[in-house]
Amino acid sequence: MAEEDFEQILLEIQLSEAMIQSYPVDSQDIFRTGFIQDILLTHKISHEEYSAAYDYFSSDHESFQQMQERLKKKVSDAEKIEDLNIAY
Repeated sequence: MAEEDFEQILLEIQLSEAMIQSYPVDSQDIFRTGFIQDILLTHKISHEEYSAAYDYFSSDHESFQQMQERLKKKVSDAEKIEDLNIAY
């Protein structure tokens, strides 16, 4: 998986995680599972492929931190959610 594709998927997962925090605690796991499944389905990858890509990209801690900083900047620079090019 290309780094650019992984970054987009990671962004969508992180945004869904942030949204889930506003849900009742007893339903967060159900929504988390559903959101992640929808994101991966939209990008046509399996959970195993995502996990392998996550392991690969996070194995280089410095590069992964830089990726996280790019994502944070992308979110803070966006004027509206549509600017983030979320696939779903």
